[in-house]
Amino acid sequence: TENRTLAGFLAEGVTLRLASPLTLPPRRPRVLAVGVEDPSGALTRLQARVAGALASAGWYQAEHRRFLAHITVARARARRGTRIVTAAGAIDPPAPLVFSAEAVALVRSHLSSEGSRYERLAGFPLSGTGEAHGP
Repeated sequence: TENRTLAGFLAEGVTLRLASPLTLPPRRPRVLAVGVEDPSGALTRLQARVAGALASAGWYQAEHRRFLAHITVARARARRGTRIVTAAGAIDPPAPLVFSAEAVALVRSHLSSEGSRYERLAGFPLSGTGEAHGP
């Protein structure tokens, strides 16, 4: 049922743009990322809809922090967080890049001392009436 709800959620893909580099979390950063601007707010609405559906199904516990669209560039061990801050300060903001997101993927993160691994569980088109598809 939720697959049909997500497929075609938007009439067309979401237009996004790259923003400035940032470090996450703000205290004791361990992640170097590039922010993603969502001028229309469509991505934020989509995230709220997906999070609500997953929480209703018992698969997700809603976070209290505000959604922050970003692209992770690098991850550091806790002791090396200062290197992430230094790296972020040395990076110029990316050249203006506008792109369209036309699908969303449900991804499970496997974090370990050997590094992060990401497993794509399913994909959903954001436009048209396309069907949901697996990994």
